[in-house]
Amino acid sequence: NKGASVDDESTSDGERSKAHDSEEADSHSPHDIRMGEEGMLTAKRKVYTARASFSLLEKLMLLQEVKIFRYVPLEYLPDLAKCAVAVYKERGAMIVTEGEATNGTLYIVADGVLGLLKNRGETLDAPSPWASKASAPVERSLLRKLWTSDTMGNTALLHDSIWLYSAVALEDTWLLSIDRAQLADVLRGRRDLASAVIHGLYKTFTRRIKNAVFAGIAPTSFDM
Repeated sequence: NKGASVDDESTSDGERSKAHDSEEADSHSPHDIRMGEEGMLTAKRKVYTARASFSLLEKLMLLQEVKIFRYVPLEYLPDLAKCAVAVYKERGAMIVTEGEATNGTLYIVADGVLGLLKNRGETLDAPSPWASKASAPVERSLLRKLWTSDTMGNTALLHDSIWLYSAVALEDTWLLSIDRAQLADVLRGRRDLASAVIHGLYKTFTRRIKNAVFAGIAPTSFDM
């Protein structure tokens, strides 16, 4: 299995991960961390060629750059970061497959690059769930690339559907995944937080639809 969740690692790996996270958080001195413009956390960027996970601070900084969370008050970001699970995918690993059911999960590119692929010879409309799967290898064309802080699965946070594209890791990639049920628990009883997330989703959807229409592409292929 090329894609392995951090939560599925062995005990020894888990201990190394915790130690890494602790050292990672402690390694940021008061001079490294500060309040930036508009109350955003900033820190000196560090590059890790081989990491075990992401510290809470790194998750906080990344979530600030995610467009659907742009309106979330800073005090709520730690709760969102705690429900974000780091998942590692090797180059060439498939994250989602076109036509398969979504799993109620938002995926955020934390480090690396994803490629969104469309099966060739098909329309951009949603494929029939009753269509038979061809035994021959599927030829796919590249729709676009997702970089750090880009997301996929936005619609899956709202309702179950099917993936209108496939996603593959174009290089070794780390993702943060947020489950719909866990996000609902964080939003429960926090009307201002829920409103901020919904506002961010709405802005993201409208922006993607406008961009798709301008490019002459069916917007349904990008609203996930």
